[in-house]
Amino acid sequence: MPNFSTVTGLAMMVRQYTRADEPREGPDHGVPVRGGREHVRLPGQRRGRQDLAAAAHAAPSGERLRDADRAVDRPLPTRRAADGSPSGRRRRPLRARGGQHARRHAPAQLARQVLPGVSPLAMSEPPRAAPPAVTVTADALRRFTRDVFVRAGMPEGDAAIVADVLVWADLRGIDTHGVSRIPMYLRLIDDGDLNLRPSIKIRTETAAAVLVDADRAAGPLAMTTATSAAVRLARDAGVGLGLVRATTHTAALGYYTLTAAHEGMAGLALAASGPFMAYHGTRAAGVSTNPVSIAVPGGARGPVVLDMATGVVARGKLVQARKTNQTIPAGWALDRDGNPTTDPQAALIPLPLGGPKGSGLSLLIELITSLLVSNPIIAGALEGAADGHRHRQNGLVLAIDLRRFGDPDLFRSEVDRVIAALKALPRAPGVVEVLMPGERGARALAARSRDGVPLPRAIVDELGGVAARFGLALFPSAS
Repeated sequence: MPNFSTVTGLAMMVRQYTRADEPREGPDHGVPVRGGREHVRLPGQRRGRQDLAAAAHAAPSGERLRDADRAVDRPLPTRRAADGSPSGRRRRPLRARGGQHARRHAPAQLARQVLPGVSPLAMSEPPRAAPPAVTVTADALRRFTRDVFVRAGMPEGDAAIVADVLVWADLRGIDTHGVSRIPMYLRLIDDGDLNLRPSIKIRTETAAAVLVDADRAAGPLAMTTATSAAVRLARDAGVGLGLVRATTHTAALGYYTLTAAHEGMAGLALAASGPFMAYHGTRAAGVSTNPVSIAVPGGARGPVVLDMATGVVARGKLVQARKTNQTIPAGWALDRDGNPTTDPQAALIPLPLGGPKGSGLSLLIELITSLLVSNPIIAGALEGAADGHRHRQNGLVLAIDLRRFGDPDLFRSEVDRVIAALKALPRAPGVVEVLMPGERGARALAARSRDGVPLPRAIVDELGGVAARFGLALFPSAS
């Protein structure tokens, strides 16, 4: 089996949790796709993930966005002009004003099954060329990421886990959920949405399930806690479920399902967050691009892992495209007025994958995670509740021990068998190779572990500002 991550085992061992009646060091604050890639590669198509698209909750047509930069990472309720800035919060400058879009592309044709009746329009200018990337070793990225969060006030062990999860995403080619998320996490800390020293507790435990009250912990901490518990319970009961209440950005879910797969188990993970994706049939944000990941152990080919958003693309791709100013394809997103756009600076509302299928799946993830743990997100945000705009997420990790239901070795060999059969099918015209879920990520992991992680210059510059804020040296190869 190929190596999963150099420190994944350490991360899973370091993270500890307490029952509700056990004390934990530190203050108890007491405040409660990913995806969009095709599984084929065409001639001339790049193997890595593209730096694409940026998202936020858009105000209805005719109303201006307020605190627009906050909307990139949390739902944004519509407020009247008299409402002013959020109480007790520093007002931020707008990132998206009408005057910034003088060179905006004309909206390109949107897939008719998503928004019927939209006329095709030509793009007004060719795609922009991205500046050269900077290559950094994974170890340097981990050290930098850990040191940033330690300087911000996070315990070193927790910071190491967050660093490992983020850098793992970069190694797998999921650049939208890697170190580019550091500024967002810091903003959540500054806003009081991410608790640096949470009191993570097990509120409920049965023979096969636990409820983890995350106390607004960094998502990687809460989700590794739930994953560890789910795997432990599955060894005894055959199936283990870890529910997570009140966490923050969960990062790439494939990290947690592959952890289960490397323990000889099938894994499933879900995460729910605030509304910023259009619900099918509407022109406004109504649900999230709630991600789902499924992984199973494999044989000689290694585990098979699916990690995808319920949107045409994950919101992180819209964010990445805005930062790197890369044109996005038609059919990915709407602008603030609910119109299709290919301009990364105007794209605010991702579209659901497969229309009603993606938005329906996203809705059910909200119901089976957020409502199940009594921490609803979507309804309050859409109704304009006082805390509806606050960033928060809920999650779920399920582990199934293969040994309880059959022969694990036979399962692995059958996984390889079906993959070989699929790859032997006649290929469509122009297709060089048929790829399985997670195959690109495994190749990226091997290449980037050897050669380093390429970071867009815009991301390096942004991380340089983070380094300056905390008095840290930026990773040597980016200096």
